[in-house]
Amino acid sequence: MPPMGDTILVSEAFVEANGDRLRAAAPDLGILAIDPTDETGPDADVIADATIAFLSNDVWPDGAAGFFRALTRASELAWLHVMFAGVDHRVFQQLMRRGVSLTTSQGASAPAIAETVVLYLTALSRGLPEHIRRQPSGPWEWHRWRPLAGRRVAVVGYGPVGRRIEQALRWLGMDVTCVRRAVRGDETCPVRTLDELPAVCAESDVVVLALPLTDDTAGILSRPIIEALAADCLVVNVGRGALVDQPALTEALRDGRLAGAGLDVFETEPLDPEDPLWVLPNVIITPHNAGASTDAPERVTDLFFENLRRWLAGDELLNRATPAAAD
Repeated sequence: MPPMGDTILVSEAFVEANGDRLRAAAPDLGILAIDPTDETGPDADVIADATIAFLSNDVWPDGAAGFFRALTRASELAWLHVMFAGVDHRVFQQLMRRGVSLTTSQGASAPAIAETVVLYLTALSRGLPEHIRRQPSGPWEWHRWRPLAGRRVAVVGYGPVGRRIEQALRWLGMDVTCVRRAVRGDETCPVRTLDELPAVCAESDVVVLALPLTDDTAGILSRPIIEALAADCLVVNVGRGALVDQPALTEALRDGRLAGAGLDVFETEPLDPEDPLWVLPNVIITPHNAGASTDAPERVTDLFFENLRRWLAGDELLNRATPAAAD
C-alpha cells in the first residue's frame, strides 16, 4: 500500500496547468511545487517531505538539472513518474537502487515517433534532402526512386514504440521483422532474437533502432554489423545514440557504403556543430524530438494521473521500470 500522508513534488508550471485536476484526483495530497530553473532550489528539509514526484514535460530541458537535484535530496521519495520512456539517466538508476518505484511514460510518444520513422524513410527513399538543397538554384532534375513497399525492415526493439513502428511500416507494405530479447508470442510480425542481430541486419534493406539503452545494448549496432550492411541499406535511430558505433556509421555514410540514415539521437547531445554528420547529403538529423508532438504532453499527463489513481488505491502501477532490459 502507498504511504499515508503523501506529498507530491512537481513543477510550478504543472500545478498552474493541472492544479485543479490534481486536487480533484487526490484531495488529501500535499503539493510541493518548485521552480526547477531556480538554482538555489527549496530547502532540503522541505524537499524531504516529498514521497512521490512527477517529472513533467515542462521541466525538460531547462529545468531538468534543478529537478534532478531536488529528486536526489528527497530522502522519503517512494515513487517517481517521468515524462521519458528511457530510464538510462544516472539519477534514475540511483533512485531505483535506493528503492524508489519508477514509472515511465513509455508508449505516450509512440505514435509520433512512428510518424517520424515514416518521414525519414519516405524522404530518404525519394532523395528529398538533395531536392531541398537544390531548390534555391532551381535545377529540374527528374529521377526515379525506389518504393518502400516490399523492402525488408528490421525493427530492433519491440516495446510500445517498436510495435507502433512495425504497424506503420507494414501499412506501407514493408516486410517487417522485429528483433527483441526473446519471443513472447504477442508479436504481429516474424520475430528474431537479439543474438541473431548481425544476421538479421545483413539481410535487411532498413534497420530501425527503437531500443532502450542498457549495459547489453550499448553499441549494439557495432562496426562489424555496420560494415556488413548492404550498400542500399537505410539506418534509423530513434532509441539512444549510444546504441550505435557513431564513428563507424559516419564513415559508412560518408564513403557511400550505406544509402542513408535518419538520426534523432546521438552519443553526445546536442550534436557538435562541427560533427561531420551535419554535412552528409544522405543523412537527416533531428534534435532528439522524434516524439515531441503537440499532444505528447497530454498523453504523458494522462498516464501520470492513471498511475496516481493506482498508487492511491494500492494497485499495480503501469510502466514500472526495472534496470532496463532490451525489448
